[in-house]
Amino acid sequence: MAFVKRDNATRLVELVLTNQVAGQDTWPLEVIDKIYVFGSYARGALKPHDVDLFIEKIPGDGVRPVNGVTRG
Repeated sequence: MAFVKRDNATRLVELVLTNQVAGQDTWPLEVIDKIYVFGSYARGALKPHDVDLFIEKIPGDGVRPVNGVTRG
């Protein structure tokens, strides 16, 4: 199994958060309420296998049309 250097994993997490903030007014990013980091990276591993993220959606936000296709 391959490992990820912690500094590379940190850059990935920062990229996700930066993109979420930049796109928070567009679907699907606008329905994100919270992003949680967990697993080995959150425990401080210097070489985690991956970065585990849990995305919490805004409660009650339902189905959105995207280019004529309905997603939920």
